[in-house]
Amino acid sequence: MSEVGQVEPEQFYIYDELRKTANGMALRVIFDCPEVEWTIEAEELDAEFYYRPKTYSDFAENGNFPAYVQTLQLEHGLTFITPQLKKRVIGIQQHAPFLILENSYLYENDQGVIRLGDSLGHR
Repeated sequence: MSEVGQVEPEQFYIYDELRKTANGMALRVIFDCPEVEWTIEAEELDAEFYYRPKTYSDFAENGNFPAYVQTLQLEHGLTFITPQLKKRVIGIQQHAPFLILENSYLYENDQGVIRLGDSLGHR
């Protein structure tokens, strides 16, 4: 493994690439603030692929969460991922709660997008 800089808690994983090397595979990751490049090389590697659709960038720029939710396609197997949480999306609605996650719900209010547990009676 090679590392340039040091990954700190609460940095965001902003870019990755998987490349074939002479010895196997290399996973190269870039984190933000401060920018850190991190590479792991291995003879064999199992990996899951996650991506943000273009509409995520549109949402990040304009902040219109309900419009963003309307672009999501549940049939593609959506996963909601944050630094503190990784949950499978099991339902999408055009009103709050917008996303129904495994054992929780995703709402938007004037303070931002929040996650609530299943205490709402929805199971």
